[in-house]
Amino acid sequence: LIRHLYIYILHNKLNLKFESNVAQDNSSIEVERKDLTGMEDHFIDNLEKTDDGKYILKCDYPTVFGILQHCKVEKTRHDLYLKFDNRAYPANQEVLENIIAKRDELAKLLGFDSYAAFDLDEQMVGSLDRAEQFIIDLINKASVKEQKEFDLLKSDLPEGVKLTDGKFDPWNVKFVKEFYKQKHFDVDDRIISEYFPMEKTVQGIFNIYQKFLGLKFKEIKPK
Repeated sequence: LIRHLYIYILHNKLNLKFESNVAQDNSSIEVERKDLTGMEDHFIDNLEKTDDGKYILKCDYPTVFGILQHCKVEKTRHDLYLKFDNRAYPANQEVLENIIAKRDELAKLLGFDSYAAFDLDEQMVGSLDRAEQFIIDLINKASVKEQKEFDLLKSDLPEGVKLTDGKFDPWNVKFVKEFYKQKHFDVDDRIISEYFPMEKTVQGIFNIYQKFLGLKFKEIKPK
């Protein structure tokens, strides 16, 4: 029991270390103004700049998602996507390997063939076989719809976007979807967001929770 507990605590510490490394990662890329074609002026004006006048694109979600959806320069989307996808590397490589090892060790000590089997044992699905079958069934049902949507998107690609081996490069997916949505449905998330300012949106969420869950939120300002 002591051995089980020790491994469990160590595993949780490794998880926290992994998440902390990602949260503390300060990765960014530097681009010229021309590399931000398609982005709104207020987005660009709020970016930090280097001493030589380049714009700094950090790996925070608003910046990354904004660039991937709206920037017309593929190289900018490509470079920021890769930088974002490799946050905390190589620092987290050893951490992840240790997490996998500890999970496997913990599962074996508790009599399971794998950590996946251990993790699913007390969940609704109950077993690996049922989980696998559920995923297979889901793929079979979703693949038809997925193919239809893929055919629609690739039938009207933005200028400069091409398929690679019949597929979208991952840094182009959000951009292609946003292009199609704006062109065919006249929907622009940036315009919609103007009707949902942060203060009113947060207050609206609080009101919903208070009404349906019987909660009461009270603002406590720091002293």
